[in-house]
Amino acid sequence: MLPNALTPLVVQGTLGIGGAVLDVAALSFIGLGAEVGTPSGAP
Repeated sequence: MLPNALTPLVVQGTLGIGGAVLDVAALSFIGLGAEVGTPSGAP
């Protein structure tokens, strides 16, 4: 059962990363993103 579930999980994770990149880009576009010089993944 696990081998059959692995492919959809990889696809879902890949789409989730793409969505997160779009979210960060949208927030930066409207001025609510990270400060200049600060990585967007920093706490």
